[in-house]
Amino acid sequence: LDSSYSGNSGYAGPSHDGTVASHPVGMDYMQVMRSRPDDYNDPRTNPGIRLSDNKVTCLSCHDQDGAGNFKVPGSQTTLCLTCHKL
Repeated sequence: LDSSYSGNSGYAGPSHDGTVASHPVGMDYMQVMRSRPDDYNDPRTNPGIRLSDNKVTCLSCHDQDGAGNFKVPGSQTTLCLTCHKL
């Protein structure tokens, strides 16, 4: 996952399996999607993409219950494919 965009307000912290996540948080998803449409799914046609003011937040990937659970059951790859085209 490419996290090299300027204007990111932060990155996700360590993941639960001991590796370090480097996913941008606070980035303008629509801006990035328009610049790289072959790499990102369109949230206007994919209701599974959760944004706040067009930005990626913790709740884009995690349930609101505060337990840190991912919003998509199964593997993290399934979750990644909600937004990313691989």
